[in-house]
Amino acid sequence: MMKFESTERLNVADRLRTVSNEIIEMYPKISSDNILKIAGLCDIVSDKVNSDIIFRRYYYILFVIQDDEFNFDIVYNDMIKLCTDLKDELNIYLYNDIIKFANNELNSFPMISDYYGEE
Repeated sequence: MMKFESTERLNVADRLRTVSNEIIEMYPKISSDNILKIAGLCDIVSDKVNSDIIFRRYYYILFVIQDDEFNFDIVYNDMIKLCTDLKDELNIYLYNDIIKFANNELNSFPMISDYYGEE
C-alpha cells in the first residue's frame, strides 16, 4: 500500500516532494510530469488516514493518468482493493462512476467538481 505521510505541517514544496515520492515509490512507471500534476492536486493528509483520504489520492492519480491504459489498470485495481470502506457518500458515488468509466459504461472520466462543486 502507498504510504500516506502527514503533510499538514509542510510547506508547499515539501508537500509536493513528499506526495510525489510516495506515488513514485508505489507506481514508478508513471511519468515524472504526471507525478507532479498528481501531487499538486492531492489533498493535505493529516495524521489520521482513512479510506476516504486514500480514495481521494487514488482519484487524482486515475484522473491524471486516465489516458495511460497500462498504468491506469494497475492503479485502478489497487483502488478497488484498498477503497472498500468509504464513508463519504459523495466519494461512494464517485467511486462507482470510476468503475463505470473503467468498464466503458461512461464516455469520460468523472469530474470531482460534479460531486463536490469546485475543488
